[in-house]
Amino acid sequence: MLKIEIESLRFYSRMDEDAFFSRLERTPGVVSVEGFLRKIIASIDRSAVDEDSVRELISLFQRYGIDMRQLRELETTEFRTWMRNRSAYWFKSMYPDQ
Repeated sequence: MLKIEIESLRFYSRMDEDAFFSRLERTPGVVSVEGFLRKIIASIDRSAVDEDSVRELISLFQRYGIDMRQLRELETTEFRTWMRNRSAYWFKSMYPDQ
């Protein structure tokens, strides 16, 4: 089980917060979402994650300014080519060291 930590997230309205949690919780592979003070922990079952799930997480993390480097843990042989596409909007955020 992969645990992703989301810290210092700012919501601009109650509906903004609801939209974030709704999207995260509906993403296939996300097993649970828990909040602890100013930290959110999302537990992800790697075996239940598909390409659409990873793309949804990338999109959500990009929109809310969440550290995308954690999503590298979801890289598999199947996803490697498109995840490491240097022209993709997420590449520099996900792989800043490359």
